[in-house]
Amino acid sequence: MTPDVQLCAEALLLLGAAPISSFDDGSSAAQVAARLWPGTRDALLVSYPWRCTLAKTRLARLSEAPVNEWRHAFALPPDLLTVRALFASPAVGAHPLAEYELFGERLYAQVADVWIDYQRVSDPDAWPAHLRQLARYALAAEFAMPVTEQLNLADLWHRRAWGAPGEAKAGGEAAVARRIDAQQQPAQVIDDYPLIAARMA
Repeated sequence: MTPDVQLCAEALLLLGAAPISSFDDGSSAAQVAARLWPGTRDALLVSYPWRCTLAKTRLARLSEAPVNEWRHAFALPPDLLTVRALFASPAVGAHPLAEYELFGERLYAQVADVWIDYQRVSDPDAWPAHLRQLARYALAAEFAMPVTEQLNLADLWHRRAWGAPGEAKAGGEAAVARRIDAQQQPAQVIDDYPLIAARMA
């Protein structure tokens, strides 16, 4: 069983429904899962900069020049979800690009070379435990109505995944998962801050 099917099967179990063995096993639950999985996955991944989704790469410059004010066109990564930052240099401390445009699967810019920090679609097999748990709850919330026709179950699992409506999807299991994920990177330390130094002088 593939990792995506496994997550969907576990979400169905949370609803008290029979699990699926594949997206095309012939059951109505499998049809629901096959249709809702891609969108639910992408929405979950872009809801926060999960460490397992972050990537850096140099963009491939296209030979065909853009027919507008930009000098160069670049192909965006096929697994791109969201752009986090663009740079004209891979050097440490390089400033992000401020002038560029995205058109479909292309990026236009004036500079001849571009490096991108972005969020990508990653294999659920590589997701940490906290993200997989949130995924189960989020999938249960999406599957509840089409599988069980019970609005109360949909609301229950939505709250467990994302918290109360007033929490803007930052509560529930999402809050736990984000806190754990944030611990996977070191805290930012300010070694030198000119304004503080001037005050102390």
